[in-house]
Amino acid sequence: MRIGIVLDPYAEGKPSGLGRYILDLSSALISAGSDHECIIYTKGGGAPPPLPAGNWSHVPLKGGKLWREIGLRRSKKADVYIFGTPMLPLTVRLPKAIVVAHDFPYKHIAPDSIKQWLLRPVLSVLHTLSLQRADAIVGNTTYSCQEVVNLFGIPAEKTHVIHNGFRNICAQSTPERVAAPEPFLLMVGAVKERKNTLRAIQAFHSLLKKIPHTLVVAGKTGNDYSKEVMEYISTHNLGARVIFIGHGNDGQLAYLYRSADALLFPSIIESFGFPVLEAQSCGLPVVTSSIGGVAEVAGTSAVLVDPYSIESIARGIEEVTNAGKREFLIKQGRENTARFSWESTAEQFLRLIDSLV
Repeated sequence: MRIGIVLDPYAEGKPSGLGRYILDLSSALISAGSDHECIIYTKGGGAPPPLPAGNWSHVPLKGGKLWREIGLRRSKKADVYIFGTPMLPLTVRLPKAIVVAHDFPYKHIAPDSIKQWLLRPVLSVLHTLSLQRADAIVGNTTYSCQEVVNLFGIPAEKTHVIHNGFRNICAQSTPERVAAPEPFLLMVGAVKERKNTLRAIQAFHSLLKKIPHTLVVAGKTGNDYSKEVMEYISTHNLGARVIFIGHGNDGQLAYLYRSADALLFPSIIESFGFPVLEAQSCGLPVVTSSIGGVAEVAGTSAVLVDPYSIESIARGIEEVTNAGKREFLIKQGRENTARFSWESTAEQFLRLIDSLV
């Protein structure tokens, strides 16, 4: 059987978020055995992606902005296709198609630019058509599947919860030192409204006289929301206590996870939340949201806070920096990570594929 995996989105240099998900899922399916052949489709040219040895081939899809339509029509064919996002080609008839649904922030957060305002209805139509046409929809948490049902009117029986695995970064990567003054709290992820960076900084700001920490933010900046964040930091003279280091590679993250006192991850929209498990596997206690998929992933192993309340986030920071609670959270966190592995994810995907073909 041929399993086609459309590796999109995929950033060759530093994949993160959705790009990391589809890359790690591909690796897990390739490693799951030789009874099937994986065809890895990527947009445009470029070198083959860094995947393990196994029964797989790389097929670059050309066609510019119509690479799905033109490329998949002309390329080597598969028996079933996996799309890491709900974006199926509109004009290509596929034998069987599985789409992965994560979250849909544009359905919850108002657009902050004319471009986003124009793209929002287009994206909604494309997602709706893709979800309707897919033979199966995988959500990485119950929250993701509920979003598909509630936002797009898709029958619940068409959805399947398959949890992600995660990378044990501290075990798999050599730490690369980062200029981060200790003690510090850590945030991992792009500076976006959905990541709730501003409220997290405001909560941290309210505790400056109570805790000695610096807040280190490892994630991309540059959007309109990040400008709002920077203005707050400038207005309140927080430049010495809130440090932005940009997107980190696995080695840098390994150093940060090992050196920080806690991970602060109070997203308002999050389908899964890789950093929660990455941090817990490194022995780092976590403060995260009580809503969305991340609450399902963390369970009782983290301090859960109301992401819309600055006061709740601040209380969570105080709790996680308490020495007695910290040791308990470290133990609970390590136990929690045992529930998730890419091997298990691949096994469940293969069972789903077998049920379709």
